[in-house]
Parts: sequence; structure tokens; C-alpha cells
Amino acid sequence: MDEKRLSGTLGLSLRARQAVTGEGPCLSQIRSGQCALLLVDSGASENTKDRYESACRFRQIPMALVPEGMLSKAMGRSCMAVGMLQGGLCEKVKGLLEDAWNVPPQPADTNHKDRNVGGASVE
Repeated sequence: MDEKRLSGTLGLSLRARQAVTGEGPCLSQIRSGQCALLLVDSGASENTKDRYESACRFRQIPMALVPEGMLSKAMGRSCMAVGMLQGGLCEKVKGLLEDAWNVPPQPADTNHKDRNVGGASVE
């Protein structure tokens, strides 16, 4: 795992407003259904980890523990959790994490027949 690439992508996602930090913003993003991935510092207290884990499990949001201090270094501020919005930067982070921590991919949503997925229409 390339921690430098992950750290750079996380910093970019914060500047692009595709990520939030802090307990309150992360939990509200999870509860509103906007969070696509939650990263938690491995140095966080067990109570904090359990709170995030139960919220993510209830909403079926993937959660990954990252090395201690990495989030604070990447974000340029003290933080124990980062919630990421769905988008290209989130997918990049998921790709970097899948190699190292086996973050489960999002299940494909096949129930929506009216969803435009591109390609030519035969109708």
C-alpha cells in the first residue's frame, strides 16, 4: 500500500469538498446517507471505533481503519475520522484500500431498470 498516494488523495478530497472530518459531521453524513466510505484512525478510542462501526453497519457503509496519525497528517488538522462523499476521489481511495485492507466493494444496484447506464438505445 502506498501511504503517500492515499494521503495525497485524502488531502485533495478535503480541498475538493468531497470529504468531511470530525465526529459530528461524519456521523451526520452517515445518517443522511451521503457517506460512501468512512476512514477511522486506528489510534481512536474503542468507544469511538464502536460508535462509527455500528453507524456504518446499520447504513451498510464500508469502514476502514488506517494507520495511527495518517488522517491528521493527510488532512492537515487533528481528526480521528474522515467521511467521503460518492465520487471519483472516493473510488480512488477505495481502490487504494482494497489492496491493503480488503474494503468490500459497494454492491451493484440492479433493481433500477430506468437508470441510464449509457450505450445505444435499441427502442
